Amino acid sequence: MQLDHVFLACRGRHKGSTAELSADVLAEGSRANAWEIAKALELAGFSEGPGNSHPGQGTANRRFFFERFMFELLFVDDTDALAQAFPLLSLPQRFGFASDLASPFGVGLRPSVAKGEQAKFQSVEYRPEYLPKTAHIDVIEDCAASDPLIFHLPFLEPFAAISPDAASVPHVCGAVRLHSMGMALKKTPSAGVQTVMRQIGIRCHLSDVDRLSLCFETEDGRSELLVDTPTLSVSLVGGVGPR
Repeated sequence: MQLDHVFLACRGRHKGSTAELSADVLAEGSRANAWEIAKALELAGFSEGPGNSHPGQGTANRRFFFERFMFELLFVDDTDALAQAFPLLSLPQRFGFASDLASPFGVGLRPSVAKGEQAKFQSVEYRPEYLPKTAHIDVIEDCAASDPLIFHLPFLEPFAAISPDAASVPHVCGAVRLHSMGMALKKTPSAGVQTVMRQIGIRCHLSDVDRLSLCFETEDGRSELLVDTPTLSVSLVGGVGPR
């Protein structure tokens, strides 16, 4: 398995607990947050690619593509569908509908050897209606809502079988490919999630604020994108030299 993409479940800027807020208010905040982050990324020199929606799951996205990596801003598109989504995904919690402690992050993996490769962790098959009937997603079984969601997309080709820049979009800031990733989490992940994170090289540490740190390579150095949630901060640091 190898890293394909990471998602951020976007949440609104609501003060205090979200427990008493209506689903519509939370959904509106989710969409607004996705637009806010996308705008901040655009101002930082990142170019947005095409987005899509997930019928039956209640979500849609805005996406930023790089060589062999994609950053996904996931937002609520249908509150009724979200409430009925595959339970193991814990999507309502990740969007703050039922918990302020759930992780907003998800890590998508793809085969590294051949299409159809089995997940290297105990998993449950998820067959969403937006995929062909023959396709499924392997969702890690040992995963709490407070853990980053780990899932494998066996229907994808390994990166070795496709052009490195097949889906990438040129970025004004010069970012080309992912160099490294770090996550700050509010709770220690389950053993199964920790194992996968170590295997794919994602650094994790505990914090009182969820934070995703993506470091991108440029052709002549590195640029660093920092995304903090729920207090949004997107910053680009360049000129730190090759590594």
